[in-house]
Amino acid sequence: MTCSSCGREFNKDELIRENIDDHFFEIKKEVMKNFADELRKSIKKIIFRNQK
Repeated sequence: MTCSSCGREFNKDELIRENIDDHFFEIKKEVMKNFADELRKSIKKIIFRNQK
């Protein structure tokens, strides 16, 4: 298969690897975002409790 944007030839194994890498990158971004959100919420709860 040939990439339409760069013209590079990919075999089936390379396509599978590229797909896995792309999904892994997206999942990693989502996990890091969720972790940061949860950490932020936890810190806010701790700060709020300590202000009372």
